[in-house]
Amino acid sequence: MSEDNPATRSPPASTTATNWFGSFSADIGRAFETARDQVVKAADEASPAFTSAMDAVKLRAVKLKEEAVQAAQALHQVAEKAAQEISAEEARIKASSSAAVPPSSLVSLLPWEANDESQEILTQPLMEQILAISHDEATFAPLHAEEEEQFGPFDLENYVTVITRLLSLDPALEKMHARLGGRGREEKEFWQSYFYRCACLRSGCGMGGNAPGGGGGGMRSGGSR
Repeated sequence: MSEDNPATRSPPASTTATNWFGSFSADIGRAFETARDQVVKAADEASPAFTSAMDAVKLRAVKLKEEAVQAAQALHQVAEKAAQEISAEEARIKASSSAAVPPSSLVSLLPWEANDESQEILTQPLMEQILAISHDEATFAPLHAEEEEQFGPFDLENYVTVITRLLSLDPALEKMHARLGGRGREEKEFWQSYFYRCACLRSGCGMGGNAPGGGGGGMRSGGSR
């Protein structure tokens, strides 16, 4: 029977497991500490960059806010200016309307119509003469300087009502107007010449040279062409 030699005896299994686990735990601990150190180092290195990025974002936000405020102020100024211009235009239109020709200055009577009942007897022969001159182009020739001076100021707008009546009553005048009338100066000269000749005929028959209803364009002195 052999003797049990302590020197050659194998360590118990529990002791071997304990030693292995202790060594493994130590390795894990060192690995954890290494990883922790690396994370801390990375965080320390990233912190300035992160702080710088946040500062840049904050500065950009402040700048955008300032730009938005400036844009809002500029838009408000534009809106105020537009409102002022609209108000000024409305005031101008209102003033222009208020300054329109008063009804008393508008010519409403036909050139052969009389203001006075005592002159009614003259209207028929005068009408025939006035209707006759509508066939002659010379009636509508531009006035000479002395004729314009004799006739006085002529405002075409004062004659719109009577012109409408004349064109509906006198076919020859309507045809002449279609041929010789126009816009602007031509239109004004056409009617200025026509009403001047009418005023001359009125003066010649004893009804006076002033155009019926007033409104300018009346003969300042007697005489005919």
